[in-house]
Amino acid sequence: MSDKEPAYTLDNLPDDIPANPGWKPLAWFAGIILLLIGLGEVLVVFGWELLELIGEGIFLAVEGSEEFLEDAVEGWFGLEPWEAEMYTAWVTSPIKLVLAFFILRAIWRWKKRKVLPAAKRWLARRWLIIRLSWRGLWWPWKAGVMSLGVGLLFILI
Repeated sequence: MSDKEPAYTLDNLPDDIPANPGWKPLAWFAGIILLLIGLGEVLVVFGWELLELIGEGIFLAVEGSEEFLEDAVEGWFGLEPWEAEMYTAWVTSPIKLVLAFFILRAIWRWKKRKVLPAAKRWLARRWLIIRLSWRGLWWPWKAGVMSLGVGLLFILI
């Protein structure tokens, strides 16, 4: 949260969040947790494949331009292919590293300034709604949910 926004608690609620949101936020939370547990391996494999695809795209973009430059240097200076490849690698590698550093630094600063605070506010708001829903449950329901959670942990572990 920023300095201008108050930290919302169970006693200090924003106007658009009801004091008792009902059981639906808890049901959504439990469903999402169960879905993440059930699809965990699929999500990990999908993430790995997505990272491989991004890496291959970056490799093709960088290596393709380097091959074009090698051919041009070879023609301009009448060099052997291995010489053109060596000179191109020695010249372009530091440039690519510096550019990658500045691009990654800019992305990190943007993420730190914009994305992370927005995600933190969104998650804090959702967690507050879940806490309000939990507080509004009758104690036998809480005991049932807790025993169900412990049973699921025994099954999963």
